[in-house]
Amino acid sequence: MLKLGGKKSSAPSRKKARAKIGILEMDRQWYQSVKRFLCPNFEISAINFQDILFNRVDIGEYHSILVGCGIRYEPIDISATLDLVTIIKNLSAKPPALLLITDYADSQITLQARSYLPQIDGVFAKDQDLALLLKIMKIIVKQKCN
Repeated sequence: MLKLGGKKSSAPSRKKARAKIGILEMDRQWYQSVKRFLCPNFEISAINFQDILFNRVDIGEYHSILVGCGIRYEPIDISATLDLVTIIKNLSAKPPALLLITDYADSQITLQARSYLPQIDGVFAKDQDLALLLKIMKIIVKQKCN
C-alpha cells in the first residue's frame, strides 16, 4: 500500500473491461432505446455492414452482435442477411454470438429464421421486453467468457 498525505491508499486497481456488444440495425430509435437500456452493463456500439466488410471494426472484440432483420409476415427474402451472417461468422477465429433482431415476436418467424440461418445464436423481437434482452445478453456473455 502507498501512503499519501498520511492516508493509506492501495495501488490503482485495473477496472474490468465491460463486454462489447455491436448493434447492426437500421432503426435508429430502437438502437437508442437498446443502447440506453444495456449501457450500464455493456459497452454498446453501432456498426454497419461497410465497417465489417472493409475491416474497419475487429469482429473478434465483440462478445455479441445484434443483427437487425426486417422479417415480417410476407414471404422471407433473407439472402442478404444470410450473406451478412456468414461473413461475420467467417471473419474471426472466435466470432461473436449473433442475435437476429426481428420486428415481431412470432414462433413461426423464429423457426423460419433458424432454418434459413443456422449460424445465428438466437432470435429476439423488437416488441419483446428489453429486460429479456438484457437477460439473454448476460447469458451470452457469460458463455463466451467461459
